[in-house]
Amino acid sequence: MDRTLSVVFLSVVDIAVIVVVARLFGKLATRLRQPAVIGEVVAGIALGPSLLGLLPGHLDTRLFPGEVTPYLRIVAELGLVWFVFVVGLELDFTLIRGRRRAVASISLLSFVVPFALGLLVALVLHPLHRVVDGKQVPLSTLMLFVGIAMSITAFPVLARIIAERNVHRTGVGVLALSAAAVDDVLAWILLAYVCAVVKGDGVITVLGTLLLSALFAAMMLGVVRPFLTRMVKWHNKTGGRNLCMLAVVAGGVLLSAFMTARIGIHEIFGAFLFGAIMPRQDARHFRRATLDRLGTINSVVLLPVFFVIAGFNVDLRSFTRVDLALQLLLVLTAAGVGKLGGTFAGARLQRMTVRHSAAIAVLMNTRGLTELVVLTVGKEVGTFDTDVFTIMVVMALATTIFCQPALRIVYPDPVLQEDIDAAAAAEPER
Repeated sequence: MDRTLSVVFLSVVDIAVIVVVARLFGKLATRLRQPAVIGEVVAGIALGPSLLGLLPGHLDTRLFPGEVTPYLRIVAELGLVWFVFVVGLELDFTLIRGRRRAVASISLLSFVVPFALGLLVALVLHPLHRVVDGKQVPLSTLMLFVGIAMSITAFPVLARIIAERNVHRTGVGVLALSAAAVDDVLAWILLAYVCAVVKGDGVITVLGTLLLSALFAAMMLGVVRPFLTRMVKWHNKTGGRNLCMLAVVAGGVLLSAFMTARIGIHEIFGAFLFGAIMPRQDARHFRRATLDRLGTINSVVLLPVFFVIAGFNVDLRSFTRVDLALQLLLVLTAAGVGKLGGTFAGARLQRMTVRHSAAIAVLMNTRGLTELVVLTVGKEVGTFDTDVFTIMVVMALATTIFCQPALRIVYPDPVLQEDIDAAAAAEPER
């Protein structure tokens, strides 16, 4: 009993340390004009072997001993599930109305080009990282995971960058958000398929998993969504003061995550789908209340723990090896060229100006936390070893950090203000 109490106490202390360090790094990131989540991810890496492990006394294993890790993983999984729910909740496909052709062109090329380059990169990486935990990694699985990681855009981080610079009041911001929403849905669907294949024991098992997943999605759309719509109307009638709706949402997110985990894909897909089917019409107040009340707990406490757990699998010390440094350079080049080039080409095909096309390309190159989710799934199913995981995490951080300074170059404030004024002047005519 005493041993159990000491482990619980140490877990609480660890969470407190994580929360404080993450907040400090997040504040530092915002002072450097970067999204706070970048600082929080770096904090998670710093508390792992990459920085804390370099100090004398093995501080990383003393602060986070093996018996505490399972408790932290539970907290991390809760943070991951809730974050993915928020990703689904923030998707707004009404942005696509009247812009379907432009959004289709941008989203298609911004997904396909980096995905194709990711497949080629995997061909290079596979001979060097074909064995993970003593098991052979199929080439097709690594190719799909790397392709998805290359092509994804971090919708929540993108939305915050766009809002901070008021780009959401321009056509550039709307198109970037719309294309990112489409890209993310494509990535989640493909990722669910890959997870089903990896976890399945044969063709019959895979087909069964995919069928159950389709039935689950149909149930969510046909049964759960109408129920939530009625609940939102009832919530509005009570003046938004009743907490029952929040309890229903929290329970629904966890139950949906549990069901998809039992189906055989991953718990994040149930949480994402629950957020995606949440009513949009007449639900702005409720959605804001959900994000404010439950989202704050997640962003302050749960997600930082997820960053640390992910940070345990990142070891920057390995980049002293020339071969890994070259692999990182290859991944960074393919990720940047693929996303920037594909998005730029898609925008130019719609006869957008070079400046506006470049701005959308820079925005779509943001990967951030959503990328970390994909990489974590890849690590959990045994596709990425520590070296590949570290390379991909560094790529995600680098491409996201690149966004803010690059956007100020290709889309400077005077030009942005002109577009905002033009959009405001055209508003009454619509």
